[in-house]
Amino acid sequence: MADNTTITPGTGATVAADDVGGALHQRVKVSLGADGSATDMLGGAGAVAAGVQRVTLASDDPAVAALGATSGVAVVTDANGTIQQYLRGLVKLLITSGTVVLGAGTSLIGKVKTPFFTAASATLTRPTNNTTTYAANEEVSAATPASLSVTVADANDNPVTLERIRVSSTDTGFGGKAIRVWAYNGATTAGTDNAAFSTTRANLIGTFSGTLRACSDGAFGVLVPDEGSRIVTLPASGAKTIQLRLQTLDAAVPSAGQTTFDFTVEGFQGGTN
Repeated sequence: MADNTTITPGTGATVAADDVGGALHQRVKVSLGADGSATDMLGGAGAVAAGVQRVTLASDDPAVAALGATSGVAVVTDANGTIQQYLRGLVKLLITSGTVVLGAGTSLIGKVKTPFFTAASATLTRPTNNTTTYAANEEVSAATPASLSVTVADANDNPVTLERIRVSSTDTGFGGKAIRVWAYNGATTAGTDNAAFSTTRANLIGTFSGTLRACSDGAFGVLVPDEGSRIVTLPASGAKTIQLRLQTLDAAVPSAGQTTFDFTVEGFQGGTN
Protein backbone atom coordinates (compact mmCIF):
# COMPACT_ATOMS: atom_id res chain seq x y z
CA MET A 1 0.00 0.00 0.00
CA ALA A 2 1.26 3.48 -0.86
CA ASP A 3 2.34 5.73 2.02
CA ASN A 4 0.96 8.83 0.30
CA THR A 5 -0.77 11.52 2.30
CA THR A 6 -3.08 14.43 1.58
CA ILE A 7 -2.32 18.11 1.97
CA THR A 8 -3.83 19.77 5.05
CA PRO A 9 -5.87 21.93 5.15
CA GLY A 10 -7.55 19.87 2.53
CA THR A 11 -7.98 20.58 -1.04
CA GLY A 12 -7.84 16.83 -1.38
CA ALA A 13 -4.52 16.90 -3.27
CA THR A 14 -2.31 13.84 -2.62
CA VAL A 15 1.41 14.06 -1.93
CA ALA A 16 3.70 11.10 -2.73
CA ALA A 17 5.46 9.90 0.40
CA ASP A 18 7.39 6.96 1.87
CA ASP A 19 7.01 5.76 5.44
CA VAL A 20 10.48 5.31 6.93
CA GLY A 21 10.42 4.26 10.58
CA GLY A 22 7.09 5.90 11.22
CA ALA A 23 8.00 9.20 9.57
CA LEU A 24 6.74 10.18 6.12
CA HIS A 25 9.42 11.26 3.67
CA GLN A 26 8.18 13.22 0.68
CA ARG A 27 9.00 11.77 -2.78
CA VAL A 28 10.41 14.44 -5.14
CA LYS A 29 10.92 14.37 -8.93
CA VAL A 30 14.21 15.89 -10.15
CA SER A 31 14.26 18.26 -13.11
CA LEU A 32 17.13 19.90 -14.97
CA GLY A 33 17.41 23.17 -16.79
CA ALA A 34 18.54 26.77 -16.78
CA ASP A 35 16.70 29.52 -14.89
CA GLY A 36 13.08 29.60 -16.01
CA SER A 37 13.01 26.08 -17.48
CA ALA A 38 12.75 22.54 -16.14
CA THR A 39 13.10 19.19 -17.89
CA ASP A 40 12.25 16.02 -16.02
CA MET A 41 15.20 13.66 -15.62
CA LEU A 42 14.88 10.39 -17.55
CA GLY A 43 15.05 7.04 -15.81
CA GLY A 44 17.23 4.17 -16.99
CA ALA A 45 20.15 4.11 -19.40
CA GLY A 46 20.16 5.58 -22.88
CA ALA A 47 21.62 8.16 -25.20
CA VAL A 48 22.51 11.49 -23.65
CA ALA A 49 19.54 13.85 -23.94
CA ALA A 50 18.22 17.03 -22.37
CA GLY A 51 16.84 15.11 -19.40
CA VAL A 52 19.89 12.96 -18.75
CA GLN A 53 22.36 14.07 -16.11
CA ARG A 54 26.03 14.17 -17.19
CA VAL A 55 28.29 12.50 -14.67
CA THR A 56 31.89 13.50 -13.98
CA LEU A 57 33.95 10.94 -12.11
CA ALA A 58 35.92 12.14 -9.12
CA SER A 59 39.68 12.00 -9.41
CA ASP A 60 39.81 9.30 -6.71
CA ASP A 61 37.16 7.12 -8.39
CA PRO A 62 38.50 3.56 -9.03
CA ALA A 63 37.40 3.82 -12.69
CA VAL A 64 39.62 6.87 -13.19
CA ALA A 65 42.55 5.05 -11.60
CA ALA A 66 41.99 2.10 -13.96
CA LEU A 67 41.79 4.23 -17.10
CA GLY A 68 44.48 6.75 -16.22
CA ALA A 69 44.44 10.53 -16.28
CA THR A 70 42.15 12.25 -18.78
CA SER A 71 44.64 14.94 -19.70
CA GLY A 72 48.01 14.99 -21.40
CA VAL A 73 49.46 14.96 -24.91
CA ALA A 74 48.37 12.44 -27.55
CA VAL A 75 50.67 9.42 -27.93
CA VAL A 76 50.70 6.67 -30.55
CA THR A 77 52.57 3.89 -28.75
CA ASP A 78 51.56 1.79 -25.78
CA ALA A 79 54.98 2.27 -24.19
CA ASN A 80 53.98 5.53 -22.50
CA GLY A 81 50.95 7.63 -21.70
CA THR A 82 47.45 6.65 -20.58
CA ILE A 83 44.71 4.83 -22.44
CA GLN A 84 43.05 8.16 -23.23
CA GLN A 85 46.30 9.60 -24.57
CA TYR A 86 46.78 6.56 -26.80
CA LEU A 87 43.22 6.79 -28.14
CA ARG A 88 43.65 10.51 -28.76
CA GLY A 89 46.84 9.72 -30.67
CA LEU A 90 45.02 7.26 -32.95
CA VAL A 91 42.19 9.71 -33.56
CA LYS A 92 44.71 12.46 -34.34
CA LEU A 93 46.41 10.23 -36.92
CA LEU A 94 43.09 9.43 -38.58
CA ILE A 95 41.95 13.06 -38.66
CA THR A 96 45.22 14.65 -39.78
CA SER A 97 46.64 12.02 -42.13
CA GLY A 98 43.82 9.57 -42.71
CA THR A 99 46.13 6.64 -41.95
CA VAL A 100 47.28 4.54 -39.03
CA VAL A 101 50.75 3.01 -39.19
CA LEU A 102 50.62 -0.67 -38.28
CA GLY A 103 53.39 -2.81 -36.86
CA ALA A 104 55.08 -5.78 -38.50
CA GLY A 105 52.80 -8.09 -40.47
CA THR A 106 50.83 -7.99 -43.67
CA SER A 107 49.34 -4.52 -42.91
CA LEU A 108 45.94 -5.63 -44.24
CA ILE A 109 42.72 -4.23 -42.75
CA GLY A 110 39.28 -5.45 -43.73
CA LYS A 111 38.86 -7.81 -46.65
CA VAL A 112 42.00 -9.88 -47.15
CA LYS A 113 42.88 -11.02 -50.66
CA THR A 114 45.25 -13.76 -51.78
CA PRO A 115 47.56 -11.93 -54.22
CA PHE A 116 48.03 -13.31 -57.73
CA PHE A 117 51.56 -12.99 -59.07
CA THR A 118 53.50 -13.29 -62.33
CA ALA A 119 57.23 -13.74 -61.85
CA ALA A 120 59.74 -13.64 -64.71
CA SER A 121 63.00 -15.56 -64.82
CA ALA A 122 66.28 -14.40 -66.26
CA THR A 123 66.77 -15.29 -69.93
CA LEU A 124 68.16 -18.70 -70.84
CA THR A 125 70.54 -18.12 -73.77
CA ARG A 126 71.68 -21.24 -75.59
CA PRO A 127 75.38 -21.67 -76.53
CA THR A 128 76.86 -19.70 -79.44
CA ASN A 129 76.69 -21.34 -82.90
CA ASN A 130 74.98 -24.44 -81.50
CA THR A 131 72.41 -25.80 -83.96
CA THR A 132 72.83 -29.42 -82.92
CA THR A 133 69.54 -31.31 -83.05
CA TYR A 134 67.98 -32.00 -79.66
CA ALA A 135 66.68 -35.53 -79.15
CA ALA A 136 63.72 -36.10 -76.90
CA ASN A 137 64.53 -35.98 -73.16
CA GLU A 138 67.61 -33.76 -73.42
CA GLU A 139 68.54 -30.70 -71.37
CA VAL A 140 68.35 -27.22 -72.87
CA SER A 141 70.90 -25.11 -71.07
CA ALA A 142 73.21 -22.12 -71.38
CA ALA A 143 76.86 -22.33 -72.46
CA THR A 144 77.69 -22.38 -68.75
CA PRO A 145 74.98 -24.68 -67.30
CA ALA A 146 72.91 -22.98 -64.63
CA SER A 147 69.37 -23.31 -63.35
CA LEU A 148 67.14 -20.23 -63.57
CA SER A 149 66.05 -18.45 -60.38
CA VAL A 150 62.54 -16.94 -60.15
CA THR A 151 61.31 -14.79 -57.26
CA VAL A 152 57.76 -15.98 -56.45
CA ALA A 153 57.15 -14.56 -52.93
CA ASP A 154 57.18 -11.12 -51.32
CA ALA A 155 58.70 -12.45 -48.10
CA ASN A 156 61.04 -15.28 -47.22
CA ASP A 157 59.33 -18.67 -46.72
CA ASN A 158 55.88 -17.45 -47.82
CA PRO A 159 53.94 -20.40 -49.31
CA VAL A 160 52.82 -20.17 -52.94
CA THR A 161 50.70 -22.08 -55.43
CA LEU A 162 52.23 -22.45 -58.89
CA GLU A 163 49.50 -22.56 -61.54
CA ARG A 164 51.33 -22.46 -64.89
CA ILE A 165 54.46 -21.26 -66.70
CA ARG A 166 54.47 -19.16 -69.87
CA VAL A 167 57.42 -19.81 -72.18
CA SER A 168 58.59 -17.45 -74.94
CA SER A 169 61.48 -18.39 -77.24
CA THR A 170 63.24 -16.76 -80.18
CA ASP A 171 63.85 -20.24 -81.63
CA THR A 172 61.48 -21.13 -84.51
CA GLY A 173 62.82 -24.69 -84.41
CA PHE A 174 60.84 -25.30 -81.22
CA GLY A 175 57.46 -24.43 -82.75
CA GLY A 176 55.11 -27.40 -82.37
CA LYS A 177 57.53 -29.17 -79.98
CA ALA A 178 56.65 -30.44 -76.49
CA ILE A 179 58.85 -29.38 -73.59
CA ARG A 180 58.92 -29.81 -69.80
CA VAL A 181 60.07 -27.38 -67.10
CA TRP A 182 61.27 -28.84 -63.80
CA ALA A 183 60.82 -26.72 -60.65
CA TYR A 184 62.85 -26.87 -57.42
CA ASN A 185 62.61 -25.01 -54.10
CA GLY A 186 66.32 -25.23 -53.42
CA ALA A 187 69.67 -25.67 -55.09
CA THR A 188 69.89 -27.69 -58.30
CA THR A 189 72.43 -27.74 -61.13
CA ALA A 190 71.41 -27.68 -64.78
CA GLY A 191 72.96 -30.30 -67.02
CA THR A 192 75.04 -29.67 -70.13
CA ASP A 193 73.17 -28.45 -73.20
CA ASN A 194 72.15 -31.37 -75.49
CA ALA A 195 72.98 -33.92 -72.74
CA ALA A 196 70.43 -36.48 -71.54
CA PHE A 197 68.26 -34.91 -68.86
CA SER A 198 68.98 -36.24 -65.38
CA THR A 199 67.96 -34.99 -61.93
CA THR A 200 67.92 -36.05 -58.30
CA ARG A 201 64.88 -35.79 -56.01
CA ALA A 202 66.53 -33.13 -53.84
CA ASN A 203 64.41 -29.94 -53.71
CA LEU A 204 62.20 -31.12 -56.60
CA ILE A 205 58.65 -29.74 -56.24
CA GLY A 206 57.05 -30.63 -59.59
CA THR A 207 57.05 -30.36 -63.36
CA PHE A 208 55.13 -28.39 -66.02
CA SER A 209 54.63 -29.56 -69.61
CA GLY A 210 53.12 -28.31 -72.86
CA THR A 211 53.61 -27.84 -76.59
CA LEU A 212 55.00 -24.57 -77.96
CA ARG A 213 53.08 -22.87 -80.75
CA ALA A 214 55.01 -21.79 -83.84
CA CYS A 215 55.39 -18.03 -84.33
CA SER A 216 57.03 -16.16 -87.19
CA ASP A 217 59.78 -14.98 -84.84
CA GLY A 218 60.04 -17.94 -82.49
CA ALA A 219 57.74 -20.08 -80.34
CA PHE A 220 55.36 -19.56 -77.46
CA GLY A 221 53.44 -21.80 -75.09
CA VAL A 222 51.75 -22.17 -71.72
CA LEU A 223 52.85 -25.10 -69.56
CA VAL A 224 50.63 -26.62 -66.87
CA PRO A 225 51.42 -29.00 -63.99
CA ASP A 226 51.86 -32.63 -65.02
CA GLU A 227 49.89 -33.75 -61.94
CA GLY A 228 46.86 -31.85 -60.70
CA SER A 229 45.90 -28.26 -61.42
CA ARG A 230 48.55 -26.56 -59.27
CA ILE A 231 51.65 -27.11 -57.16
CA VAL A 232 51.56 -25.86 -53.56
CA THR A 233 55.03 -25.24 -52.17
CA LEU A 234 57.37 -23.10 -50.14
CA PRO A 235 60.18 -21.21 -51.87
CA ALA A 236 63.77 -22.03 -51.03
CA SER A 237 64.35 -22.09 -47.26
CA GLY A 238 64.99 -18.57 -45.96
CA ALA A 239 64.40 -17.14 -49.44
CA LYS A 240 61.70 -16.08 -51.95
CA THR A 241 62.83 -18.05 -55.01
CA ILE A 242 62.40 -21.29 -56.92
CA GLN A 243 64.72 -22.74 -59.60
CA LEU A 244 63.81 -23.92 -63.13
CA ARG A 245 65.37 -26.33 -65.65
CA LEU A 246 64.28 -27.08 -69.26
CA GLN A 247 63.89 -30.51 -70.89
CA THR A 248 62.88 -31.48 -74.44
CA LEU A 249 60.08 -34.01 -74.89
CA ASP A 250 60.29 -33.99 -78.71
CA ALA A 251 63.26 -33.83 -81.05
CA ALA A 252 63.90 -30.23 -82.15
CA VAL A 253 66.35 -28.57 -84.54
CA PRO A 254 67.41 -25.11 -83.26
CA SER A 255 66.91 -22.35 -85.83
CA ALA A 256 70.17 -20.63 -84.81
CA GLY A 257 72.80 -20.46 -82.12
CA GLN A 258 72.20 -18.36 -79.00
CA THR A 259 68.42 -18.52 -79.27
CA THR A 260 66.70 -17.63 -76.03
CA PHE A 261 63.97 -18.89 -73.68
CA ASP A 262 62.13 -16.74 -71.13
CA PHE A 263 59.85 -18.16 -68.42
CA THR A 264 57.07 -16.44 -66.49
CA VAL A 265 55.64 -18.30 -63.49
CA GLU A 266 52.02 -17.55 -62.56
CA GLY A 267 50.34 -18.38 -59.27
CA PHE A 268 49.02 -17.19 -55.93
CA GLN A 269 50.95 -16.14 -52.86
CA GLY A 270 49.99 -16.95 -49.31
CA GLY A 271 51.53 -15.65 -46.09
CA THR A 272 52.72 -16.80 -42.70
CA ASN A 273 52.55 -13.53 -40.72
